[in-house]
Amino acid sequence: MVYFFNRNTLALLKFGLIIVLSSMVLTFTTAQQRDSLVCRFSGYFDFYYGYDFNKPTSAVRLPFLVSHNRHNLMGLNLAMAGVELGKKNWRAKAKLQAGSFADDNYETPTDRKFRFMQEAYAGFSLNRKNNLWIDIGVFPSHIGYESAIAADNWCAGRSLASELTPYFLSGAKIAYRKNSVQFSGLLLNGWNRIFSNNSSPLPSLGTQFNVQLNSNTLLSWNTMLGNVKYNTASELRFYNNLFLNWKANEKDQFIVSFDIGYQDGSKPISQDKIWMTSSLVYQRRLFDRWNAAFRGEYFRDDFEAVTRAVNGVAFNMAGISCNLDYNFGDGALLRFEGRVFRSPSPYFQNGTDVLRKNMMLMVSLNKKF
Repeated sequence: MVYFFNRNTLALLKFGLIIVLSSMVLTFTTAQQRDSLVCRFSGYFDFYYGYDFNKPTSAVRLPFLVSHNRHNLMGLNLAMAGVELGKKNWRAKAKLQAGSFADDNYETPTDRKFRFMQEAYAGFSLNRKNNLWIDIGVFPSHIGYESAIAADNWCAGRSLASELTPYFLSGAKIAYRKNSVQFSGLLLNGWNRIFSNNSSPLPSLGTQFNVQLNSNTLLSWNTMLGNVKYNTASELRFYNNLFLNWKANEKDQFIVSFDIGYQDGSKPISQDKIWMTSSLVYQRRLFDRWNAAFRGEYFRDDFEAVTRAVNGVAFNMAGISCNLDYNFGDGALLRFEGRVFRSPSPYFQNGTDVLRKNMMLMVSLNKKF
Protein backbone atom coordinates (compact mmCIF):
# COMPACT_ATOMS: atom_id res chain seq x y z
CA MET A 1 0.00 0.00 0.00
CA VAL A 2 1.27 3.48 -0.89
CA TYR A 3 0.47 6.53 1.18
CA PHE A 4 1.98 9.95 0.58
CA PHE A 5 5.62 9.15 -0.20
CA ASN A 6 7.42 5.92 -1.05
CA ARG A 7 10.62 4.90 -2.81
CA ASN A 8 9.03 5.20 -6.24
CA THR A 9 8.38 8.91 -5.69
CA LEU A 10 11.98 9.98 -5.00
CA ALA A 11 12.60 11.41 -8.47
CA LEU A 12 9.20 13.09 -8.50
CA LEU A 13 9.81 14.64 -5.08
CA LYS A 14 13.21 15.99 -6.15
CA PHE A 15 11.63 17.54 -9.22
CA GLY A 16 8.77 18.93 -7.13
CA LEU A 17 11.14 20.55 -4.64
CA ILE A 18 13.00 22.28 -7.47
CA ILE A 19 9.72 23.54 -8.93
CA VAL A 20 8.42 24.74 -5.56
CA LEU A 21 11.61 26.58 -4.63
CA SER A 22 11.91 28.09 -8.12
CA SER A 23 8.30 29.23 -7.98
CA MET A 24 8.88 30.84 -4.59
CA VAL A 25 11.85 32.80 -5.92
CA LEU A 26 9.94 33.95 -9.00
CA THR A 27 6.93 34.89 -6.91
CA PHE A 28 9.11 36.90 -4.53
CA THR A 29 10.34 39.07 -7.39
CA THR A 30 6.77 40.25 -7.99
CA ALA A 31 5.68 40.31 -4.35
CA GLN A 32 5.88 44.09 -4.14
CA GLN A 33 3.19 44.31 -6.82
CA ARG A 34 0.88 41.98 -4.89
CA ASP A 35 -0.01 43.49 -1.57
CA SER A 36 -1.97 40.43 -0.46
CA LEU A 37 0.97 38.08 -0.93
CA VAL A 38 3.26 37.46 2.05
CA CYS A 39 6.79 36.18 1.53
CA ARG A 40 9.13 35.56 4.44
CA PHE A 41 12.68 34.28 4.51
CA SER A 42 14.14 32.80 7.67
CA GLY A 43 17.41 31.34 8.85
CA TYR A 44 19.01 29.87 11.93
CA PHE A 45 22.28 28.41 13.14
CA ASP A 46 23.32 26.66 16.35
CA PHE A 47 27.05 26.20 17.04
CA TYR A 48 28.07 24.44 20.24
CA TYR A 49 30.84 22.84 22.23
CA GLY A 50 30.01 19.95 24.56
CA TYR A 51 32.12 18.02 27.02
CA ASP A 52 31.11 14.64 28.50
CA PHE A 53 32.90 13.86 31.76
CA ASN A 54 32.65 10.13 31.03
CA LYS A 55 35.05 10.82 28.14
CA PRO A 56 33.54 8.59 25.43
CA THR A 57 36.02 7.05 23.02
CA SER A 58 33.97 8.17 20.01
CA ALA A 59 32.85 11.67 19.10
CA VAL A 60 29.21 10.74 19.74
CA ARG A 61 28.36 11.31 23.39
CA LEU A 62 25.20 9.27 24.01
CA PRO A 63 23.33 7.01 21.57
CA PHE A 64 19.86 8.11 22.72
CA LEU A 65 20.43 11.79 21.87
CA VAL A 66 20.21 13.29 18.39
CA SER A 67 20.88 16.95 19.24
CA HIS A 68 24.10 18.48 20.62
CA ASN A 69 25.58 14.99 20.75
CA ARG A 70 29.26 15.49 19.96
CA HIS A 71 31.97 15.23 22.63
CA ASN A 72 34.92 17.62 22.91
CA LEU A 73 34.28 19.15 19.48
CA MET A 74 33.12 22.54 18.32
CA GLY A 75 30.30 21.58 16.01
CA LEU A 76 27.28 22.73 14.07
CA ASN A 77 24.15 21.24 15.59
CA LEU A 78 21.76 22.78 13.09
CA ALA A 79 21.77 25.36 10.33
CA MET A 80 18.52 26.15 8.58
CA ALA A 81 17.34 28.38 5.73
CA GLY A 82 13.73 28.63 4.68
CA VAL A 83 11.12 30.52 2.71
CA GLU A 84 7.41 30.86 3.39
CA LEU A 85 4.70 32.07 1.02
CA GLY A 86 1.10 32.79 1.83
CA LYS A 87 -2.05 34.57 0.86
CA LYS A 88 -5.42 34.67 2.53
CA ASN A 89 -6.42 31.12 1.62
CA TRP A 90 -3.19 29.24 0.82
CA ARG A 91 0.34 28.83 2.17
CA ALA A 92 3.56 27.00 1.40
CA LYS A 93 6.82 26.53 3.28
CA ALA A 94 10.21 24.97 2.53
CA LYS A 95 13.21 24.74 4.88
CA LEU A 96 16.62 23.21 4.20
CA GLN A 97 18.94 22.08 6.99
CA ALA A 98 22.44 20.81 7.76
CA GLY A 99 24.42 19.81 10.85
CA SER A 100 24.87 16.88 13.21
CA PHE A 101 21.19 17.02 14.17
CA ALA A 102 20.21 16.37 10.56
CA ASP A 103 22.83 13.61 10.24
CA ASP A 104 21.62 11.73 13.34
CA ASN A 105 17.85 12.09 13.05
CA TYR A 106 16.97 9.97 10.02
CA GLU A 107 16.84 6.21 10.45
CA THR A 108 16.16 4.59 7.07
CA PRO A 109 18.50 4.85 4.06
CA THR A 110 15.68 6.36 1.98
CA ASP A 111 14.91 9.05 4.54
CA ARG A 112 18.61 9.83 5.01
CA LYS A 113 18.84 10.88 1.37
CA PHE A 114 16.49 13.73 2.27
CA ARG A 115 18.01 14.75 5.60
CA PHE A 116 18.69 18.19 4.09
CA MET A 117 14.91 18.82 4.08
CA GLN A 118 13.46 20.02 7.39
CA GLU A 119 10.06 21.12 6.11
CA ALA A 120 8.32 21.08 2.72
CA TYR A 121 4.56 21.44 2.67
CA ALA A 122 1.69 23.34 1.11
CA GLY A 123 -1.77 24.01 2.45
CA PHE A 124 -5.03 25.79 1.71
CA SER A 125 -8.06 27.00 3.59
CA LEU A 126 -11.26 24.94 3.49
CA ASN A 127 -13.73 27.65 4.52
CA ARG A 128 -14.37 31.37 4.22
CA LYS A 129 -13.42 32.10 7.82
CA ASN A 130 -9.93 30.66 7.16
CA ASN A 131 -9.98 28.74 10.44
CA LEU A 132 -10.02 25.30 8.78
CA TRP A 133 -6.82 24.35 6.94
CA ILE A 134 -5.27 21.29 5.33
CA ASP A 135 -1.49 20.92 4.88
CA ILE A 136 0.27 18.17 2.92
CA GLY A 137 3.98 17.38 2.94
CA VAL A 138 6.74 17.20 5.55
CA PHE A 139 6.21 19.26 8.70
CA PRO A 140 7.34 19.38 12.36
CA SER A 141 5.93 16.88 14.82
CA HIS A 142 2.91 17.97 16.85
CA ILE A 143 4.12 16.02 19.93
CA GLY A 144 5.67 17.79 22.89
CA TYR A 145 6.60 21.30 24.01
CA GLU A 146 10.02 21.58 22.30
CA SER A 147 11.06 22.09 18.69
CA ALA A 148 14.16 21.35 16.62
CA ILE A 149 15.11 25.04 16.95
CA ALA A 150 16.95 25.11 20.28
CA ALA A 151 16.59 28.90 20.55
CA ASP A 152 12.82 28.41 20.92
CA ASN A 153 13.26 26.04 23.88
CA TRP A 154 13.90 27.05 27.48
CA CYS A 155 16.80 24.59 27.82
CA ALA A 156 19.56 24.34 25.23
CA GLY A 157 19.57 20.53 25.19
CA ARG A 158 16.27 18.84 24.34
CA SER A 159 14.42 16.73 26.89
CA LEU A 160 14.50 12.94 26.69
CA ALA A 161 10.83 13.00 25.70
CA SER A 162 11.67 15.19 22.68
CA GLU A 163 14.74 13.16 21.70
CA LEU A 164 12.77 9.90 21.75
CA THR A 165 9.67 11.07 19.86
CA PRO A 166 9.39 12.24 16.25
CA TYR A 167 10.91 15.56 15.24
CA PHE A 168 9.31 15.47 11.80
CA LEU A 169 6.29 13.81 10.17
CA SER A 170 5.02 13.45 6.63
CA GLY A 171 1.48 13.17 5.38
CA ALA A 172 -1.60 15.35 5.70
CA LYS A 173 -2.81 17.52 8.56
CA ILE A 174 -6.19 19.18 8.94
CA ALA A 175 -6.46 21.88 11.60
CA TYR A 176 -9.46 23.79 12.95
CA ARG A 177 -9.32 26.78 15.28
CA LYS A 178 -12.16 28.55 17.04
CA ASN A 179 -11.49 31.17 19.68
CA SER A 180 -9.14 29.59 22.25
CA VAL A 181 -9.45 26.00 21.00
CA GLN A 182 -7.50 24.30 18.22
CA PHE A 183 -7.89 20.72 17.01
CA SER A 184 -5.74 18.91 14.44
CA GLY A 185 -6.10 15.48 12.86
CA LEU A 186 -3.16 13.88 11.04
CA LEU A 187 -2.77 11.02 8.53
CA LEU A 188 0.91 10.07 8.50
CA ASN A 189 3.53 7.83 6.93
CA GLY A 190 4.93 6.69 10.28
CA TRP A 191 6.97 7.47 13.36
CA ASN A 192 9.73 9.95 12.42
CA ARG A 193 9.56 8.94 8.75
CA ILE A 194 9.32 10.82 5.49
CA PHE A 195 8.53 7.81 3.31
CA SER A 196 6.09 5.00 3.92
CA ASN A 197 6.96 1.34 3.47
CA ASN A 198 4.72 -0.91 1.40
CA SER A 199 4.82 -3.62 4.08
CA SER A 200 3.08 -1.34 6.60
CA PRO A 201 -0.60 -2.35 6.58
CA LEU A 202 -2.06 1.02 7.59
CA PRO A 203 -1.01 4.67 7.86
CA SER A 204 -0.40 6.27 11.23
CA LEU A 205 -2.89 8.63 12.84
CA GLY A 206 -2.34 11.63 15.07
CA THR A 207 -4.34 14.21 16.96
CA GLN A 208 -3.63 17.51 18.68
CA PHE A 209 -5.96 19.37 21.03
CA ASN A 210 -4.83 22.78 22.33
CA VAL A 211 -6.84 24.92 24.74
CA GLN A 212 -5.77 28.41 25.76
CA LEU A 213 -7.32 28.36 29.22
CA ASN A 214 -6.46 32.02 29.71
CA SER A 215 -3.87 34.49 28.46
CA ASN A 216 -1.18 32.83 30.60
CA THR A 217 -2.08 29.12 30.44
CA LEU A 218 -1.99 26.62 27.56
CA LEU A 219 -3.09 22.98 27.83
CA SER A 220 -2.00 20.65 25.02
CA TRP A 221 -2.92 16.98 24.46
CA ASN A 222 -1.20 15.13 21.59
CA THR A 223 -1.48 11.53 20.40
CA MET A 224 -0.10 9.23 17.71
CA LEU A 225 -1.17 5.72 16.70
CA GLY A 226 0.46 3.47 14.11
CA ASN A 227 2.70 0.58 13.16
CA VAL A 228 6.40 1.07 13.94
CA LYS A 229 7.88 -2.09 12.40
CA TYR A 230 8.71 -2.32 8.73
CA ASN A 231 9.54 -5.49 6.78
CA THR A 232 8.98 -7.41 10.04
CA ALA A 233 6.04 -8.39 12.18
CA SER A 234 3.63 -5.57 12.96
CA GLU A 235 3.91 -3.71 16.25
CA LEU A 236 1.20 -1.17 16.94
CA ARG A 237 2.28 1.86 18.99
CA PHE A 238 0.06 4.36 20.76
CA TYR A 239 1.66 7.47 22.24
CA ASN A 240 0.03 10.03 24.49
CA ASN A 241 1.55 13.42 25.42
CA LEU A 242 0.01 15.98 27.77
CA PHE A 243 1.58 19.25 28.90
CA LEU A 244 0.61 22.50 30.60
CA ASN A 245 2.42 25.78 29.95
CA TRP A 246 1.78 28.42 32.64
CA LYS A 247 3.14 31.95 32.80
CA ALA A 248 2.96 32.86 36.49
CA ASN A 249 4.07 36.47 36.03
CA GLU A 250 6.36 38.60 33.88
CA LYS A 251 9.46 36.76 35.16
CA ASP A 252 8.42 33.18 35.94
CA GLN A 253 7.11 30.44 33.64
CA PHE A 254 6.49 26.71 34.12
CA ILE A 255 5.89 23.67 31.92
CA VAL A 256 4.64 20.35 33.33
CA SER A 257 4.59 17.40 30.94
CA PHE A 258 3.61 13.72 31.13
CA ASP A 259 3.90 11.12 28.35
CA ILE A 260 2.97 7.46 28.24
CA GLY A 261 3.35 4.98 25.38
CA TYR A 262 2.00 1.51 24.66
CA GLN A 263 3.26 -0.96 22.04
CA ASP A 264 1.96 -4.47 21.41
CA GLY A 265 4.55 -7.21 21.11
CA SER A 266 5.43 -8.96 17.86
CA LYS A 267 5.03 -12.70 17.45
CA PRO A 268 6.18 -15.41 18.13
CA ILE A 269 7.39 -13.77 21.36
CA SER A 270 4.63 -11.39 22.22
CA GLN A 271 5.29 -8.89 25.00
CA ASP A 272 3.37 -5.68 25.41
CA LYS A 273 5.56 -2.68 26.11
CA ILE A 274 4.72 0.35 28.22
CA TRP A 275 7.03 3.31 28.80
CA MET A 276 6.59 6.72 30.35
CA THR A 277 8.32 10.04 30.87
CA SER A 278 7.58 13.21 32.77
CA SER A 279 9.28 16.59 33.16
CA LEU A 280 9.04 19.90 34.96
CA VAL A 281 10.64 23.00 33.41
CA TYR A 282 11.02 26.37 35.10
CA GLN A 283 12.28 29.54 33.44
CA ARG A 284 13.02 32.86 35.14
CA ARG A 285 13.97 36.18 33.61
CA LEU A 286 16.84 37.44 35.74
CA PHE A 287 17.66 40.75 34.08
CA ASP A 288 16.85 42.44 30.78
CA ARG A 289 19.16 40.13 28.82
CA TRP A 290 19.63 37.16 31.16
CA ASN A 291 17.37 34.12 31.59
CA ALA A 292 17.82 31.02 33.73
CA ALA A 293 16.05 27.69 33.34
CA PHE A 294 15.88 24.41 35.23
CA ARG A 295 14.49 21.08 34.04
CA GLY A 296 13.93 17.90 35.97
CA GLU A 297 12.88 14.82 34.03
CA TYR A 298 12.36 11.09 34.37
CA PHE A 299 12.20 8.43 31.64
CA ARG A 300 11.50 4.73 32.10
CA ASP A 301 11.48 2.14 29.29
CA ASP A 302 11.85 -1.31 30.85
CA PHE A 303 10.82 -3.18 27.67
CA GLU A 304 13.05 -1.38 25.13
CA ALA A 305 10.23 0.14 23.12
CA VAL A 306 12.19 3.27 22.10
CA THR A 307 15.57 2.73 23.83
CA ARG A 308 18.11 -0.08 24.18
CA ALA A 309 19.42 -1.88 27.25
CA VAL A 310 23.14 -1.65 28.06
CA ASN A 311 24.78 -4.76 29.51
CA GLY A 312 21.32 -6.04 30.43
CA VAL A 313 20.31 -2.79 32.16
CA ALA A 314 17.12 -1.18 30.85
CA PHE A 315 16.78 2.54 30.21
CA ASN A 316 15.60 4.00 33.54
CA MET A 317 16.81 7.57 33.78
CA ALA A 318 16.44 10.72 35.85
CA GLY A 319 17.90 13.94 34.53
CA ILE A 320 18.56 17.51 35.64
CA SER A 321 19.44 20.42 33.34
CA CYS A 322 20.50 23.91 34.43
CA ASN A 323 20.69 26.73 31.88
CA LEU A 324 21.88 30.31 31.77
CA ASP A 325 21.18 32.38 28.63
CA TYR A 326 22.40 35.77 27.50
CA ASN A 327 20.33 37.51 24.85
CA PHE A 328 22.38 39.76 22.59
CA GLY A 329 19.22 40.99 20.90
CA ASP A 330 18.23 40.58 17.26
CA GLY A 331 17.72 36.84 17.69
CA ALA A 332 21.18 35.92 19.05
CA LEU A 333 21.61 33.82 22.22
CA LEU A 334 24.67 32.67 24.14
CA ARG A 335 23.72 29.63 26.23
CA PHE A 336 25.41 27.67 29.01
CA GLU A 337 24.08 24.31 30.17
CA GLY A 338 25.03 21.70 32.70
CA ARG A 339 23.22 18.36 32.48
CA VAL A 340 23.30 15.24 34.64
CA PHE A 341 21.71 11.84 33.98
CA ARG A 342 21.47 9.21 36.69
CA SER A 343 20.39 5.57 36.44
CA PRO A 344 19.64 3.26 39.42
CA SER A 345 21.89 0.63 37.78
CA PRO A 346 25.17 1.06 35.85
CA TYR A 347 24.27 2.21 32.33
CA PHE A 348 26.86 4.74 31.09
CA GLN A 349 30.12 3.65 29.55
CA ASN A 350 33.33 5.21 30.87
CA GLY A 351 36.27 3.43 29.25
CA THR A 352 36.06 -0.15 30.49
CA ASP A 353 33.76 0.83 33.38
CA VAL A 354 29.99 1.18 33.39
CA LEU A 355 28.69 3.95 35.65
CA ARG A 356 25.37 5.09 37.05
CA LYS A 357 25.90 8.78 36.28
CA ASN A 358 26.67 10.91 33.26
CA MET A 359 27.54 14.61 33.42
CA MET A 360 27.86 17.03 30.51
CA LEU A 361 28.63 20.73 30.04
CA MET A 362 27.76 22.67 26.93
CA VAL A 363 28.03 26.19 25.57
CA SER A 364 26.16 27.20 22.41
CA LEU A 365 25.61 30.21 20.21
CA ASN A 366 22.20 30.46 18.50
CA LYS A 367 21.09 33.00 15.96
CA LYS A 368 17.71 33.43 14.28
CA PHE A 369 17.27 35.76 11.34
